[in-house]
Amino acid sequence: MKYGKRVALIIFLIVMFGVGYLIYQHLPSNAWILQPLVHPTIKWQQDNRMIFLKEGIVITGEDTTFYDSNGQIASFPYSFESLENQNYRITDITSGYVLIDKKTIYKIESGNLVHFYDLVYPVVKMEEYPDYLLLIEEDEAGMLVPKFLDVENLMLFDFGFEKDLYFVDTSTPQKDTSLSILTLDVSSPFPSSKVLHYDGKPTLIGVITAIDQVFYNVFRYPQHTILFGNQGIVCYNMENEIEWTIETRYSSDFQIAQNEYGLLVGLDHFVGVDNSTELYNAIFIDKNGGKKGITLPIHLKSISPYKDKFTGIQYGKKLFIFDRDGKIEEEYPIDKDATRVTWNPYDDSKLLILHQDDTLQIYSIEQEDNS
Repeated sequence: MKYGKRVALIIFLIVMFGVGYLIYQHLPSNAWILQPLVHPTIKWQQDNRMIFLKEGIVITGEDTTFYDSNGQIASFPYSFESLENQNYRITDITSGYVLIDKKTIYKIESGNLVHFYDLVYPVVKMEEYPDYLLLIEEDEAGMLVPKFLDVENLMLFDFGFEKDLYFVDTSTPQKDTSLSILTLDVSSPFPSSKVLHYDGKPTLIGVITAIDQVFYNVFRYPQHTILFGNQGIVCYNMENEIEWTIETRYSSDFQIAQNEYGLLVGLDHFVGVDNSTELYNAIFIDKNGGKKGITLPIHLKSISPYKDKFTGIQYGKKLFIFDRDGKIEEEYPIDKDATRVTWNPYDDSKLLILHQDDTLQIYSIEQEDNS
């Protein structure tokens, strides 16, 4: 009799545990959600740019507005020592310099902006190096011309290009001072590409010449250079030898996102990688020049870096966060049709999403409150 009671008690406990587990499974949970923040409407225009600072976000185009990380309009964190034109536009910012109206450079000193250098031609891009500023000027013919400003001696130099070389793109290895400039060479019957490698001076130290190939993006790593062009992707080593190629002759519509581990390249079709019989719609290229094919959800747009991972938008309705192997780690519905997502690198929880109605909305990833 005692044995029978014990068996009945055990069965009863097992049943109660099972019922309790089922109830627990269906209780509301504090799931992570993509939460739109309450802030003034941010209208987006085609020529606008976002520049992230530790103190907030600069959105510049026809006008310049500074926002805090939550989307509230705020005061620009730096003060001008002297500024004649109060209707200025911030056109670029580095850690130590601010470019105003494409032609005037100010230096950041203890929270103040001190007039530093005036330019003759407008500058469309400014990058800071230890000994110089890289400036991409637009000349009177509308051509882009790279120059560098010696910040110690305040002297502006060009790179001494041959007359038949036209600027295309630049790249710098992370945590490095070297520079690579991609150019188009039109001196031969068939257009070709040249990549000019410079050290931190900058002094020319090497050249890659690709005959009868046109490249339009360059990514430089310590021992490798990755080029994207009309015939596919090519990896060169520092001896200027081709290590591998991936042909994408049917399309050169790449989505390229870079994080601390390398490049994720989204394709609009499937390709084979390393003689594999399996086909992939994305490729991950690591900092050592290694590559592997990965599979991402179809129709994924606006692929961009997110922390040490990546993010993208599917059909304008869903946001995915995935790792460099293509594994989906998080997914969130988006409340309005979206075209672009950008991560705020100074605030891990914030994403900026551009919607089809040309409004920019700031979202945070946070736990849903079901209390």
